Amino acid sequence: MARIGISGWRYAGWRGQFYPPGLPQRRELAHVAGLLTTVEVNGSFYSLQRPSSWRAWAAEVPEDFVFGVKGPRFITHMKKLLGSRAGCNTSDLRGVLCVAAVCVRCRSGWSSGRWSVRV
Repeated sequence: MARIGISGWRYAGWRGQFYPPGLPQRRELAHVAGLLTTVEVNGSFYSLQRPSSWRAWAAEVPEDFVFGVKGPRFITHMKKLLGSRAGCNTSDLRGVLCVAAVCVRCRSGWSSGRWSVRV
């Protein structure tokens, strides 16, 4: 199955254009999920996301909606995946670990089901 999506959903320039005028920012992800089948969690590249955020995002979208999770830039760009194990601890991975907890229904690993981890 091919999925059509976007890389993130919080873009001020889209308000009143892609997003209907007056749509509260807190409803932007739900709006995306009503039109598309996947979205990238772009913020996971730039900073650690709170576990409560991962759970809230999962609750805002349909069961068959898929999130693409971008790997943290500290690991992918600064360490260039060389020796990244040394720089990778549970603080660095708390969002991804939360994804695993939220996504117990994933059928075959990280690349299918509700969440898709991209490094």
